[in-house]
Amino acid sequence: MAESHHVFGEAAIKVGLGSAGALQTLGFSVDGVDIEEYRPVVPIYDDRAGPETPTDEQQFPSYGYIAAQLIWWDSTVLSNVFVRADNGTTEGVNAGAGVLFGAGGKYYRLLIDVPTVSPTNELPFNFLSSRLEGKPTRTKVGSKTYIWTIRWFAVGFFTSTSASGSVLYNRVNT
Repeated sequence: MAESHHVFGEAAIKVGLGSAGALQTLGFSVDGVDIEEYRPVVPIYDDRAGPETPTDEQQFPSYGYIAAQLIWWDSTVLSNVFVRADNGTTEGVNAGAGVLFGAGGKYYRLLIDVPTVSPTNELPFNFLSSRLEGKPTRTKVGSKTYIWTIRWFAVGFFTSTSASGSVLYNRVNT
């Protein structure tokens, strides 16, 4: 197998906030998109091994964080992302306490799409249930180019009584 440099190519950030969840292009980043996946594992202790050595471990469904610094964006789509972060209220107005994201229908699809002919034929990252981690709290107003730093939280949301089979992401863009 030949060794080569690893290059995804440009990444289009798309969100499923259009009519009936249709994808809309939010924008492009300055320096790529960072994806962090966490697979929680909790140790199980019992007296056989004492108080500090686990005798087994228990795995739980994974979740992730996706971060991008947007230098180019569609203002209408970005506004919709911010309104969704405010739980569907007017931008800048707080929603009531205790709003549920999954059961409340607040999650949306986040697609990190790559060109059909990327330099290394990479596949996209399609997060099915995501939300803005929190609106950026710092805004620059002036004549200098502004870069939004945005971070999403993604989870394999499930509606049944079991998380078995919940999907954090897949590698399709359809």
